[in-house]
Amino acid sequence: MLNGNFAFEACGWKGLIPPAYILRNRKFRGVVKDPPDFNPGSWIGASSVLVDYDSGEFWLTARPRRAPPLRGYEMIIYRSFDGEDYREAVRLTTEDLTYMSGQNVANIEAQQLIRDPATGKYYLYVSVDTRGSGEIEGR
Repeated sequence: MLNGNFAFEACGWKGLIPPAYILRNRKFRGVVKDPPDFNPGSWIGASSVLVDYDSGEFWLTARPRRAPPLRGYEMIIYRSFDGEDYREAVRLTTEDLTYMSGQNVANIEAQQLIRDPATGKYYLYVSVDTRGSGEIEGR
């Protein structure tokens, strides 16, 4: 043991077990979701996955982006039962969030879906850019 942790020594490395060693047998299986288009500045990101072990469902949140002026124009929640084949469950646009919040939502910056283990309820947290709404920028 090394400082109370398991020591690791192989391939010239001595110390704590590196994550690359633990995950070395993992294989890339493919792209889960393509970008909205294949033009420069287009991608899908700011993603997170929640695994609901009670239902066996995988919930992926993602934010598609296109070249300006669109940027973070929507966020999508996808659902899967195998962690690979995702189908759209919910789509929220900047217009939807503007209506719901009463703030001028210019861009969606990030999102996170969590499940409260005590109640089983899902909560969606969305970070937005409200420039021009009279509120604090980026709030």
